[in-house]
Amino acid sequence: MDVIGTITSVIELFSVAKGLFDRYQDAPRAVLELKSDCEWTRRLCCGLKDEILKDPDILQDGVTDDPLMWCFRRAMRDITNTIRKIERELDKVDSRRISRQNTSMGRRDRARFIWREDQFRDASQNVRNQRDMISSTIAGLQLRQSQKVLTLMRSVQPPAPTPTHYIEPEPVPTHLVDPDIPQSVLAEIISNLIPQPNLGLGDAGVEERDESFAADLHNAVNSGQVANLHAVLARNGPIDTKLNADGDRALHIAARNGYSLILGRLLAAGADVDVQNDALCTPLISALSRRQIEAAMTLLFEDADWKHENANDLTALHLAARGSIRLVIEYLLEKGADPNLQDDQGQTPLFLACRPSDEDGNLLPMDGEIIRLLIHHGADPTITTRGVGFTPMHILARDGYAKELELVATVTASYDIRAGGMYYTPLELAITSSHLDVVESLIKLKANVNTRRVTGDSVQTPLWYATLCNNPEITTKLLEASADPNVKLRDGMTVLHFATEKKRADIVKTLVTDSDFDRMSPGSSSDGFLHGHSRYQGEDTRPTSQKELSGWYAYAFAAETYVICAIGSFIPILLETLARENGVLLSDRTTPCGTSDSKNKADGQCTVYVLGMEINTASFAMYTFSISVLVQALLVVSISSAADHGDSRKKLLLTFAWVGSFSVMAYIFVSKSTYLLGALLAIISNASFGASFVLLNSFLPLLVRYHPEVLASETVHTPDLAHSDMESQPMNGTPIDEDSAVGDMEDSTSALLGENAPLGHTLVRKATHEEITSVELQLSTQISSKGIGTGYIAGLFVQCAAIAILIAMKNSTWSQRVVLFVVGAWWTLFTIPAAMWLRPRPGPPMPVQSGKGRGVRAWLSYTKNAWKSLFRTVKVARRLRDIMLYLCAWFFLSDSVATTSSTAILFAKTQLHMKPWALGMINVISTTFGVIGAFGWAFVSHKLNLRPHQTILVCILLFELIPIYGLLGYLPFVRNWGVGGLQQPWEMYPLAAVYGLVLAGISSFCRSLYGELIPPGSEAAFYALYAITDKGSSVFGPAIVGAIIDKSGDIRPAFWFLAALVAIPAPLIWSVNVERGKREGEKLAETIEGFESQRQEKKTTMDMTGPGDEGIWAQLHSMAFKELRY
Repeated sequence: MDVIGTITSVIELFSVAKGLFDRYQDAPRAVLELKSDCEWTRRLCCGLKDEILKDPDILQDGVTDDPLMWCFRRAMRDITNTIRKIERELDKVDSRRISRQNTSMGRRDRARFIWREDQFRDASQNVRNQRDMISSTIAGLQLRQSQKVLTLMRSVQPPAPTPTHYIEPEPVPTHLVDPDIPQSVLAEIISNLIPQPNLGLGDAGVEERDESFAADLHNAVNSGQVANLHAVLARNGPIDTKLNADGDRALHIAARNGYSLILGRLLAAGADVDVQNDALCTPLISALSRRQIEAAMTLLFEDADWKHENANDLTALHLAARGSIRLVIEYLLEKGADPNLQDDQGQTPLFLACRPSDEDGNLLPMDGEIIRLLIHHGADPTITTRGVGFTPMHILARDGYAKELELVATVTASYDIRAGGMYYTPLELAITSSHLDVVESLIKLKANVNTRRVTGDSVQTPLWYATLCNNPEITTKLLEASADPNVKLRDGMTVLHFATEKKRADIVKTLVTDSDFDRMSPGSSSDGFLHGHSRYQGEDTRPTSQKELSGWYAYAFAAETYVICAIGSFIPILLETLARENGVLLSDRTTPCGTSDSKNKADGQCTVYVLGMEINTASFAMYTFSISVLVQALLVVSISSAADHGDSRKKLLLTFAWVGSFSVMAYIFVSKSTYLLGALLAIISNASFGASFVLLNSFLPLLVRYHPEVLASETVHTPDLAHSDMESQPMNGTPIDEDSAVGDMEDSTSALLGENAPLGHTLVRKATHEEITSVELQLSTQISSKGIGTGYIAGLFVQCAAIAILIAMKNSTWSQRVVLFVVGAWWTLFTIPAAMWLRPRPGPPMPVQSGKGRGVRAWLSYTKNAWKSLFRTVKVARRLRDIMLYLCAWFFLSDSVATTSSTAILFAKTQLHMKPWALGMINVISTTFGVIGAFGWAFVSHKLNLRPHQTILVCILLFELIPIYGLLGYLPFVRNWGVGGLQQPWEMYPLAAVYGLVLAGISSFCRSLYGELIPPGSEAAFYALYAITDKGSSVFGPAIVGAIIDKSGDIRPAFWFLAALVAIPAPLIWSVNVERGKREGEKLAETIEGFESQRQEKKTTMDMTGPGDEGIWAQLHSMAFKELRY
């Protein structure tokens, strides 16, 4: 082997790598650190080359067992491989840059660097390891040089002087001196090492001299100064004498401190390389215990005994593994060290390498290559320690080393070894330590996810541990891997019960599956968990599942497209177009009208005869919309009782969904001659949509009431109730057993997990009404917002698809009918998941029915009860001043919102002559800014500390800009400009953005403000009144706008009406006093609570499952509405 040529080529490789690094100055930190490590190691290689050039024969070729040669060959080989790998990685990035003809690093280049960042870190570690090896080689070379000098020195040293006389040393024979060593250096070495005379000393003097020598030797070695050591060694004292109370020799101290030159001088002076201190530690063990790599390699090069065991049965391999010293481990393994030797605690080198630390117990970074080395050389990962019986797999699982665990698992037959036969498996340790990546790795390795640890009468499973540690992500992974949630833990309790008892709401949601629902029959409370209290016979109290919520979202995804794309865009456009095709000019009542999107202004006003009445074609759509809203309001009120009672809720929802969606698809058959059919379909579809959404919203309180999060919140957990009078008990009603699973686990595993383990009893109490209501309101808002967002996403997608269809089909009437067919088909298609996943959730039976009456009589009873309930609610609401002020404001505000939208679409089509696809873009912009506003208004309100009614007033102010801007078209100077006041089509788009922002703010904050005013416990009744006010008001606005158009023949005058309609709610909202309204509502709630007390007294003497019982809350509200007198 050409030593000089090899190291020269390695130095040249470093220069190549430096050139590559210089091209990427803006590379990530890992690459820059690698560059620094390479430069440092290159300089060290240059130093090694200089040492070799001093004596080219000092590394002899062909000596396979020479430690220095082994170290040199390994360092050169590994450095070459590492740099070649770096070169390949950097060339990949470089080739991409060249292919794009880009000389600077782009985002993709940096992304690629970051993607490979772990590889660059591994390369840095490799370079640092080889740097240690090179340092050890240099130290060994220097030691070998000093030994050559020592050999020469000994050959010319005179006999030792006697204590009584002094012998003059003879001159050094110059023919024995190496000519390459300078005479001055040789003379200095010899003069320092020749012992000095001790004149006139007896036996006592000799003893005193030895004690003085030991003290001076200790000080010299501790100082680390070679010159000080030379002066002491020249006295020719006992070099292996004890220097402190621990029995350390000079070699121990030098090795522990990493003084390689001191070690070399001591060894050259004849020190025993394997001398032991009182703890049976050799200098090699002392060096490794302090991670002194260079000192350890120096001792190994001097044939130190690496098989020696200290008082704790630790060998050099144990300490190298504990200190994560890869170079020493590699050397020892190649020398034949046993990787399965155990110390007095049963720890193998592999076990120690899995949790590396220094002598003081401070943890060190894990080196996966050391694990790989030990496994490759036969380390057994199943050997357990004494005591708790941990294996390397347990340590890696507990500390979160997923990659290393997978490496160890390749030679492991079982991944379910239980520590000590009674403690944790690796999977359970990973769960209790919350290491998701380790859990995923073990699941991938097919670890058993249904292991059981039995302690007394309790059972713990991986799911139990995940629940105890409140980790929903790990719970999900275990369930996906077929973990069984139905294992009985104790007293017949499953992990579902345990999660509920521990108030783990997210885990309860995760654990609840359809199989659990099938197991828990409706109304059953035999297990006492995860069921709401049955309020009436036949009530479905099963917990809300994710599938059921998905069904609720699916219908919003299906039907919301009708609002955005059909009734909000293309139905008014199509109705106006069909009416115009059948209309005649008002001027002569005989000339057919032209198309409204034509820019020929001479067309004049166009009228059409509908049922014998002459109306403007532009107002035809407005009247149709007004009638449809009226029908919708009447229908919504009439079916509200049927939605809340009996099992018709889901049937009605699907019925109206099918009717509405098929009526929209039926537009494909509407033509010029059947334009009245188009109006009828609009009335049917809009009424069906409104009814179906009222029914959908009636599911929301039930989904919330039986949601696992609400069920879990019915108990409040307190850490210490020892000094409280409150009764504490688990949810199943059985007393807490001090020997339960949690208590058992606390003693047996606290030492393994540490002080922060989530263990211990948690006492529970029944939650207050306010606490449950708070959870329900938050959850209701969350579900509702997600449903709105889901519907908006669907609407945007379908609207964009509709615009593409219109452009492709040349904006014809046929293309508009195709778009409506697509909207109806979308509504139909995505109603199917709702039909499959939503449960019927039957309501209480009607009190008047008492189980009797069917068919028409039942429906008449439902309708009558619905109107009676509405009037009772109005009777109560009119006594609440702020509720009435707000509802009056909402009446006008909701009407203005609905009327402005339809008026703007017709104005854009008839006055600005916009194409259908351009009209569709108005809705896209409005919806997009509505999504932005949904988040933006909350942010603005929070930043400016605005209350809900203040935010609503800001929205009204912005809303007022829309009709005012349209009225600017009446100003002569604005008309002369030709732009402004809605004279150009593009002006509709910024107004659509304003409308979207305003609509989002009004929708969110009006509901929030109204919720502040509602009497606690009467949310459902008052929100029904809120919805009726919303739907009912929309009858008047479109009808009035239609009348204005009929009278004036123009749409622009309707902006006067819209301006007034938008402005009227402002003073009413300003007059609402939220604090006063809340006080009045609470007063009403207290009155209702009085009736609840009466009901509770009656309950003790009533059979709760008897016929005609409508449930506690149903009777409560019925009694309150009947008996209250204001």
